[in-house]
Amino acid sequence: MHPYIAVPATAALVWRAYSRNSLTPAGIVVAALTAVVHAIHPWSVFFALLVVFFLAGTAVTKVKHHVKAQLTLSSAGSSGGEGPRTHIQVLANSLVASILILLHYRQLLARDKSGDPSQGCWQYTSDLLVVGIVSNYAAVAADTFSSELGILSNGTNGGITLLGTSAGFLGASIIALTSVILLPFCPVGLTSRTGRLFGDNQPGFEGGSGWGMREKAAWVLAVSLWGGLGSLLDSALGGWLQASVIDVSAEHAIKATLMVYAQVLLTGSHLKKDDGNSSRRIESGVSLLDNNGVNLLMAFVMSAGAEIRSVVDKVTADGNKIPGCVFCVVNEDGKTLFEHASGKRGAGTQAPMTLDSIFWIASCTKMICGIAAMQLCEQGKISLDDADKVEEICPELKKIRILKSVDEHGKPELVEKKNRITLRMLLTHTAGFGYSFFNHDLRRWGQPFGCDEFSGLQKDVLALPLVFEPGTDWQYGVGIDWARTLVERISGVSLNDYFQKNIFHPLGIKHINFFPSDEMKNNLAHMHQRDTTGDIKERNHLLRRPLVVEGEDVERTYNSAGAGCFAQPAEYCHILSTLLNDGVSPTTSARILSEASIKEMFTNQIPELPDFGRRGIPAAKPDLTNPIPDMYPQPPEQPQGWGLTFMMTIHPGPTGRGANTAWWAGLANLYWWCDREKGIAGMCASQILPFAAKIKIWRCADNLAKDPNVLGLWAQVESMVYANLEGGSGIPSSSDFGLQDLCSEYQDCAVNGNIYLDKLNTILQTSNSKDNWPDGSQILDKYYSLAIIDIIDCYTAGNDIAPDLLAHGFSAIDSNKYTLASILSKHEDVKNRDPYAH
Repeated sequence: MHPYIAVPATAALVWRAYSRNSLTPAGIVVAALTAVVHAIHPWSVFFALLVVFFLAGTAVTKVKHHVKAQLTLSSAGSSGGEGPRTHIQVLANSLVASILILLHYRQLLARDKSGDPSQGCWQYTSDLLVVGIVSNYAAVAADTFSSELGILSNGTNGGITLLGTSAGFLGASIIALTSVILLPFCPVGLTSRTGRLFGDNQPGFEGGSGWGMREKAAWVLAVSLWGGLGSLLDSALGGWLQASVIDVSAEHAIKATLMVYAQVLLTGSHLKKDDGNSSRRIESGVSLLDNNGVNLLMAFVMSAGAEIRSVVDKVTADGNKIPGCVFCVVNEDGKTLFEHASGKRGAGTQAPMTLDSIFWIASCTKMICGIAAMQLCEQGKISLDDADKVEEICPELKKIRILKSVDEHGKPELVEKKNRITLRMLLTHTAGFGYSFFNHDLRRWGQPFGCDEFSGLQKDVLALPLVFEPGTDWQYGVGIDWARTLVERISGVSLNDYFQKNIFHPLGIKHINFFPSDEMKNNLAHMHQRDTTGDIKERNHLLRRPLVVEGEDVERTYNSAGAGCFAQPAEYCHILSTLLNDGVSPTTSARILSEASIKEMFTNQIPELPDFGRRGIPAAKPDLTNPIPDMYPQPPEQPQGWGLTFMMTIHPGPTGRGANTAWWAGLANLYWWCDREKGIAGMCASQILPFAAKIKIWRCADNLAKDPNVLGLWAQVESMVYANLEGGSGIPSSSDFGLQDLCSEYQDCAVNGNIYLDKLNTILQTSNSKDNWPDGSQILDKYYSLAIIDIIDCYTAGNDIAPDLLAHGFSAIDSNKYTLASILSKHEDVKNRDPYAH
């Protein structure tokens, strides 16, 4: 903001406050500093919001001044009419906005240095800090209007009455209209101030970055509604956390501070309403915060909530990114910290996605089966390491063989296993099973008929052979479906019935089921397929049979522990909050597991395999999954872990998650995490195939939070949740992942290529011959295909370091007696296995 406007405007505000006794001396000092913070920002809109809020707020406090003077008392016993506001009251209304303004100003300075053209105007759904700042003022304005204009005949706040609520929405609307007039929106059909186009300058509702009349109207409506909700939240928080103090002799409400609450509590005068010696009593509330504390908490919650919702809405605004999704975050007390449904239930429908929407949660089912198995362990009906019991209940596992290879004619070579299978192996994916969509040999083994783990038939799941010796390695597969067989045969009931009786009913869950009810089907989210160009279209649900079967066919339909449940994300989060709370539901108080069992589930079961997730998972069926070079980006020196049915980030993560956080995913791009250290858990749910992301987010840690697909949305929202709870920017960087050099500008290709080559050299130095490695040629292919594609990327980008990188690659190959041609000739399907091949 220009100094010749800011200086006199600030001086005028200070003089007005002083001359009209609107603020105490300390309040004037804090207000002046607040005005300076708002004025240093180059956009005038934030200073204007401060001015409008100050002028409007001081005006409405006079409207019912006589009512307040007659019906309330100050803490000192004098009339409760509005006096000068203190510095604490100023901070309660403007502190959150001031912090966000400074952060946004810093953001603009960084863009200016980098030449980023987005500084010139505000693009549609960008700059979440702007959303938070405006939301803050909308909320505090709504609160001021509702409390001052809606004051009741007994002198108390009328924020939740019709009059108070209407006044609140009026205050928020004034802020919304001010912002829409002064915000530097990127226009539709015009270039920015730097002369560059933004997203072809199409309207935001059409996938562009411009603000037309529809977008601005929606902005005004959204800010007004959000601010009004802030007023209602303030009333709810006030009723819960702020004590209402009554003067017994006069039956007047006291304009209480924390000192008043302390006085009443210490004298014990609140204990008996009719105590003749009591002068004051606490009518309601728990006296944790005074009015200013409640206001500050409300402003923070509304600003943070608006920012996080904006992140989710941004990716669903363009149907080719994510048509719709639901995000839910809970804590160990079972309280919902954040929940939001965004977009549509399907790309081909106008039905909105809602919090009641039902999703096929696929492999998110596995964790629930792990709970069931641990319940049976607690009952002594089986144990994690009793192979005798496993073979007694499932004699099929005695004879199951290992698929060693499939030759060029499609003939499989099967060999006998040596090791016996335990329940622990089944729950940790070390029993030897795989999935046909993640394993090329299993896919070839199933030809020409094919393997279909989602047919809804038991034979298509349990007929798969092993792919390695039990207990010697890790591979994601159908092992947990064999754990399901153990649960069903021990309990004597179907897995669905077992879940309902022993897990869902005790937790009060009604919308998780292997066979969705009619109500659930009416809210079912549509399934989508993203093609190779990135476009999204609707497709049939992958697990279709449970959605259409009736009568006796229900009993013949397989209850897949690996991928069978349909669920409402918020109810899935009930299970997560129970895990956070040591096995006891924080909402129903029912215990479903002992604390010891929970600790066992969250213990790393495979410390001998610290890099199991870094070996890469191929895309044997590209329509179902993208290749996954690394399961979770972490510094290479940090070991990876696996609990009982889920992966674990043993060390604190870059998004803010604590140590030993559990997480896993579902094939249709659903993701959950459960952080017992910090007491936070959540779920991000969508219905999009193929699984994981096709862009290079795995190679560049910074891109994890920028990926426009579901994986990136999960990372970004998770980061913002922790940042808003603990303080911080909420955007993880490469330094957070310990990979500072991986994303260096102009050196991305070279650095990536060298990393893959270095990995390969480490492998080759460990062994003099590839024959000592199981499937050594595939190890070579994995690293060299990625490195070679990086070289291609460098060439296409005109990077002059590509020849040096290529020379380095040939040198490494030749020194180990391999040739580039021989490696590539062994794997002609490299394009199907790696999305970055050209």
